[in-house]
Parts: sequence; C-alpha cells; structure tokens
Amino acid sequence: MQDFGGRTFNYMTSDMYIDDQYVEEATGDVYDDAIYNRNVFIETTFNVKLNCIAEPFTWAIRDEYMGKIRSSVMAGDGAYDIISQHSVSVGSMMGDNLFMNLNDVESLNLDADWWSKLIRDELTYKGKIYGMAGDISNNLLNASEVFFFNKQMMEEFQLEDPYQLVRDGKWTIDKLLEMITGTAQDLDGNSTMDQSDIWGMAIEDQQTYVDLITAFGMTYSFYEGDVRRPNVESETFLDSAELIRAMLMDNEDVLYRQGDAATTKVFPEGRALFYTGQLHYTDSFRELEFDYGILPPPKRNEAQENYYCTPRDSFVLYSIPTDVPDAEFAGAIMEALAVGGSEYIIPVFIDKVCNIKNVRDEDSVEMLELIRKNTTVDFAMVFSTDTGRVAHVICDAINNKKELTTYWAANKDAKLAEWEEFLKAYAGE
Repeated sequence: MQDFGGRTFNYMTSDMYIDDQYVEEATGDVYDDAIYNRNVFIETTFNVKLNCIAEPFTWAIRDEYMGKIRSSVMAGDGAYDIISQHSVSVGSMMGDNLFMNLNDVESLNLDADWWSKLIRDELTYKGKIYGMAGDISNNLLNASEVFFFNKQMMEEFQLEDPYQLVRDGKWTIDKLLEMITGTAQDLDGNSTMDQSDIWGMAIEDQQTYVDLITAFGMTYSFYEGDVRRPNVESETFLDSAELIRAMLMDNEDVLYRQGDAATTKVFPEGRALFYTGQLHYTDSFRELEFDYGILPPPKRNEAQENYYCTPRDSFVLYSIPTDVPDAEFAGAIMEALAVGGSEYIIPVFIDKVCNIKNVRDEDSVEMLELIRKNTTVDFAMVFSTDTGRVAHVICDAINNKKELTTYWAANKDAKLAEWEEFLKAYAGE
C-alpha cells in the first residue's frame, strides 16, 4: 500500500448525500459505524486525512451547487480531489472540460467488481467517461427502483412464489400482468375505484416508464457505428413502450395517478399486491403491519438473459475535477473508497435492509445481491436535461396527450439538435 505522508484528501459532496459517505465518529449504529470504519481504514492504510466538504443541495438550487463546482475548477484552485454529485444535474459540466476522463487515471481500476461495469459501459462514449458509481457508497443500491410485494396478499390470492419465479427466469412482464389480473376490489363499495380500494399494483409516478424500458434490456439510445443515436423509432422499442403505457393507463388492476400523493399510501396500508419504488422506501416501511418482499423489475420475456434495475435519477456519480493537484492520488483514494465500500458498507447495508421488521428472509438477501449486480443506468436518462429529454419521450407524449410516434415526429428535429450538440461536447469534439 502506498504511504501518502499524511496528505489531505478533499472531496466535495452535498448535504443530501453526506450521510452515505462520511460520519465524524462511531455512533453505535451499525451502518454509521461501517462508514466510519471504512474511512478510518483508508486513513490508516494510506496515511491520509479524509476531508469531506458538504455543500447545500436540493433540486431547486442545483444551479447554485453546480456554480460552485464550475467556479472552483475554472479558477484552477485545486480545492477538490473528487466530487460526488447528483447525476442528472451535471450533464452539461461533463462536456465542459471540468472533469477528467476517468479512463485516463491509471490508479483507477474501473473493471473491478467494486465499480459497476454496466454503468461504466453505458456512460462511456468514444472512450470518455466523466463520472462513475459502484460500491463507493450505498447510494446506487439505495436509489434503485425495485418491486415490493405484499406477502399476505400473495398467499390470499394463491399466487406463485415470486422469488422462485425470479430464480427460474420466469419473472416477466406477462407473468406480472397475469398475477395482478382480477385482484382489484372496490373495498368501500362506492362503485368507483380509487386510492381507498384494493389494487393489483400501485405505481407512484412516471419513472416506471424508464425503469421498465431498462428492465427489458433496452436503452433510449443505440450505437450506429461509433455514434449514439436515439432509440425511439424501432419496432421493439415502440412495442415495449405501448405495453408499458397500456399497463399504466388502461389496466383496471393498476393504480397510477401521476403526482397524487394518496397513491403512495396504498401499499403501506396493505391494499396493493405490488408497488414500485426505490429501495430506500424500506426505511419508511419499518412499521408496516404485514410482511413484504423485494424483487427486481420483471424481464420482457423468458428469452431475456438477465434482470436489470436502474436507480432513480438522483443517484450519485463520482468525478475527478480537471484542476486536481494530483490525479493519481485522487484516483488511488477514490479507488480505495470503493474497495472499502464493497468490504465494509455494502454487506452491512444489505443485512440492515433485510433485517428490517417485516422483511427478514434469506430470499430478500438473494434478491438484493441480484439487484446490486444488475443495476445499470441509461445514458439518455442520466443526461436527459441536456439531450432534449429523449429518455422522457414516452412520458412527455402521454402528458401532452399525443401518440408516441406523433409526438416524436413533431419534436424530433429539435431534440436531435440538442442530442448531437451534447454528444460532441461529451466526446470533446
């Protein structure tokens, strides 16, 4: 191990994410202590001092947060060795020579298991990748969109064991639709199906469109030679988009009310067989009066080899600024943080989630390991705000009450212009 002679390692994060990365001292909480022990191990092993700088961040003030990064790097003050950031909010900075191409940092091993190979491949374009994610914190796993299910309702409806369906490769969208068919019930007898009734599945918001496109092994862009193109015109994509739209908008067993907070109460109150949401929702499920399980999103069909999960767009990417005083030092400690995360943090996090009241079972541990292994992102989704919202084209078409093909045809030229401009900047062309 290299001895860095007591050097200070400065990393910028936000107050929104600091609890996943840094604690001042051991508290007795098993997860906090895992983070603390990881950081102490790195400080003693490499003879460094970790200095975490947390700046205020919310989506509403993201421009201010990005402005601090931009001003610092452009001034060349070398204030930060690495920066962790809300992935969606910084797409424009990744093409503005503010962050290093991580493939150029020799002390980083992006092929290692503690980094997500799926994310590395998806966010690399023409040999460039400016932000990375993996076991460096629990954020990627915690932000992943999963399917929760009510175990008692599963038994009442005498349905197949969903865990075994996953193991057998039979947990597909068709199987999901089969399982929820006929489960909705007008509980209060008012002849109107609403948030007070029983549902086969409750869906919180339109993020499910993105989740399922990814779960089906698809992306919103594809390669034509060495150039990425939006993938919204292929027959396979359009068929999948229509399947998802029909499930959300037309299925009488599915509750989907975009922006309606009452929808989020249906599963916790025991009135939905399935529910889509981020893994960290388990924190708010601690006092549920029923047992529940955790699954990856379903595959498109049994022929699809793997299950795929994707995090909500608030997941964190880790970058090295171009004005860093010593890129190899920054890379070495960033690598060590990821290694330490895989050894100290992730096992404790999975154990903590699976030992929450109402979850405790070995099946959930198995599912979380599968979710961790197969969590990926979509290039177009991560950089959606900078690429003409190509990854939101299904949502935008529905919100504008248009057919997808009609909406795309009317907006294609403008969206492609933004898309191509961003890709040129990203590739440094």
